[in-house]
Amino acid sequence: MPAMRFAGMELGVPPPPLLQNLLNAADGLNRRG
Repeated sequence: MPAMRFAGMELGVPPPPLLQNLLNAADGLNRRG
């Protein structure tokens, strides 16, 4: 997911689980419609 990779690059660490879940949900909505 581009957003997650960008966040990881910006922070230099893997995004926290909550942020990861939010990004996954947003990505799912974007792919649906």
